[in-house]
Amino acid sequence: TLAFEKESIMKSLKKTTFIEAVAAAIAHEVKCFEFYLKLSEELPEGQVRELFSQLALDGDEHIKFIKDVYKSA
Repeated sequence: TLAFEKESIMKSLKKTTFIEAVAAAIAHEVKCFEFYLKLSEELPEGQVRELFSQLALDGDEHIKFIKDVYKSA
């Protein structure tokens, strides 16, 4: 059931180390960055393309921020 899956995920998260969390966060941001960049390259000029281009740029900034947090920890 969904409740069991949520409980299982929460237990797994509680056992996650800092480095595992950082790695997962970076992996997630890279995946999002690649998705947004691909879409922005495929869309015609316009506001929607600009939106996905900005989302890709934001993702790149998120990756840099996560790396900075890791280095300063």
